[in-house]
Amino acid sequence: MVSEMLGFTMVATIKGRRFLIAKSYVEEILQHRVVRRGKDYAIGETYSAVYERMLRSRVVRDFDGTGYWVCQDDPVGGFREHFKPMTAAEFHEETSHLPFDEAGFPVVTPPDEETLRIARSLRKPG
Repeated sequence: MVSEMLGFTMVATIKGRRFLIAKSYVEEILQHRVVRRGKDYAIGETYSAVYERMLRSRVVRDFDGTGYWVCQDDPVGGFREHFKPMTAAEFHEETSHLPFDEAGFPVVTPPDEETLRIARSLRKPG
């Protein structure tokens, strides 16, 4: 369900600002904090506009050096997604369909109705 809803996702840091870029929307990550940091992991909380609440995730370094895993139990238990660094050319290719403002930031857009419908159908924790 999550991959159907979001499709290809990326987190991009552009000139010190962070964005979640998904299939049907762009969200600026304004609320994020690291709760705990270990040698090979960090636990963080980030506000999600789609779920309209803080989501906690564990970010684990990939031991083969290709990127990192984001693991969450909210909204779907056992969710894992692999992220890897991108080159500037790869980033441009994946985001060429998006509008960017004059300062070079992606234009923030709300999620579409289908994304919101799927998000609302997923269970909320206890």
